[in-house]
Amino acid sequence: MNWDGTTWVQIFQSFGPLLGLLLFFIWRDWRREDQMSQTITELRNYQIDTLSSLVTKTNEVLAQNTQQLKFTNELFEQVIRGRLSE
Repeated sequence: MNWDGTTWVQIFQSFGPLLGLLLFFIWRDWRREDQMSQTITELRNYQIDTLSSLVTKTNEVLAQNTQQLKFTNELFEQVIRGRLSE
């Protein structure tokens, strides 16, 4: 059903203005809730995508940092052993 101006006029004529207003407010609120639900879904999907990307990048950086710390630790151990053996 196409909810244009003529539909509302027909409802007013058939059932009276109070019922027409009641139906109008129900319809308006239903549309608002539907739009809000779509917006929430879009925002949730955006957050999930963004957080997934950030977690992936963070894991990569942590893995690189761990490798660098291992290398640095080994280097320091070699330097300390070299100095202690002299």
